[in-house]
Order: sequence, then structure tokens, then C-alpha cells
Amino acid sequence: EMLPNLLPVEDTEVSQVLEKSFAKQGITALLGHKTVKTEAGEKGVKITVADPNGTEKVLEADVCLVAIGVSPLLPGGSLKIGLTDRGYIQTNDRYETTVRGLYAAGDIIGPPWLAHVASYEAIQAIEGMFVPGFKPKKVTIFPGCTYCHPQVASVGLTERAAKEKGLKFKVGKFPFMASGKARAIGESEGFVKVLIGEPHGEVLGAHIIGPEATEMIAELGLAMTLEATWEEIESTIHAHPTLSEGVREAVEIAAGHAIHV
Repeated sequence: EMLPNLLPVEDTEVSQVLEKSFAKQGITALLGHKTVKTEAGEKGVKITVADPNGTEKVLEADVCLVAIGVSPLLPGGSLKIGLTDRGYIQTNDRYETTVRGLYAAGDIIGPPWLAHVASYEAIQAIEGMFVPGFKPKKVTIFPGCTYCHPQVASVGLTERAAKEKGLKFKVGKFPFMASGKARAIGESEGFVKVLIGEPHGEVLGAHIIGPEATEMIAELGLAMTLEATWEEIESTIHAHPTLSEGVREAVEIAAGHAIHV
């Protein structure tokens, strides 16, 4: 990874916990490194990387999995479709391209490159075409999930981004170590972290690393969509023992009402 954290777009604390977890599992992460040279031969591959000081190191393996980004695969033909400055298909607020009657959705119109986002965009575009009076929505709130171990999931702003925007907020972080369900299933690594805006108490962002994080994030996405406050989340009874209790616990911590940590 060229950047200093394993998951650059995620909350910094989440990346740090994942890096420590990977190290415990025997996984070496080269952070702040860039690829200088690649070689492929009959006996395997060689990759030369350089650290921030320019010191080079050669990695050898049987195979190399390349996952360094996404580029648009544009349709051919005689139609001249307008593109963004990054080469993606340009669309208006109804997902219509610069060619009248031609619509586009998903990865081809740019990030985030996520299947669930692409599905949402396609449905919005189609309903905009055929449902009278329907006004399509563009993607604003969406979950990002990383299917590693421990799992990582997030929605909304990171603490880093909230500070850069100059927003006033409180942070609630509930460790899975304090969760009865997490301890019972032997998955007590990680935490639930929620950013609560001030003075209204809305959820600005949420970040989870730990067991079933990718399942748990939906509740916080719904909270953001409905503009729910920490008080409404706190007043919602969460079954015990469950992992999702961690969401309620996190907002209680942000509000200064914690009773279990």
C-alpha cells in the first residue's frame, strides 16, 4: 500500500486495529511502499517495492494478485458520449448521458465502485424513466464493506473527514471486548465507533471493525437516511445478547450515558 494505512479510505483507528490484527495472524503489510518493478517468469513472479526512504526490496512468489484500481470500459460504436475528466460516463440528475434517451449507472459513471451502489443507481434510473413524477436520487449515503478478518464496515464521514470539515461532534466507541455476545463467540476484537453531530445529535458517520461488521452497518445507514438522533437509537431496545447492542452502547458513550464500559 502506497499510503500510510492499510485501508486509506476508512477511519484511521480502524486501519490501525486491522494492521495489528493482521500482524498477529502472521500477515505482513508493507505500508508507505510503492511498486517499482514487476517481473513474471515460468517459476513465479518478482516484485520490487520501495519504502518511503527509497530503499528497495524484492518480493518473490508463485503468483501475484493485482487489485490496484478500476478503469472504465466504455461502449464502442459511433455514439459520442460525454465523459468526466476521469474518463467515466457523464450523467445528469436523472442518470441520462449527454446522448438524449441513453442512460448509465454503476461503475461506468464513476466511484464508489460497489455492487449495491450500482444496483441502487440502476433502479433509480429505471424508475425515473417509467414512473410518472418520480425524481431519481443520486447516491449520498452508502455502506462500504471490507470482507477481511476481522470484518470492516463504515458509512458516512470518518473522524478525520469530520475534523477537516470543521464540524462539531462527539465520538462514541464501544469495544467488542465488552460485548457478551462477542466474547461468547470468541470474536472480541474490534469496536463500534459512531460520530454524533452537535447540537442536533444526528449520526455523521459510523465505523465498525469486528464480528459481522458488514451486517451491523445497515442499522446505522438507516439511521443516517432517516436522520435519526442518538436519542432515538438509544431508546430503541436492542436484544441481549447480540452484537448489534454495540451500536446502542456506542451512541450512549458519545452522549456520556455509558453504563457498561
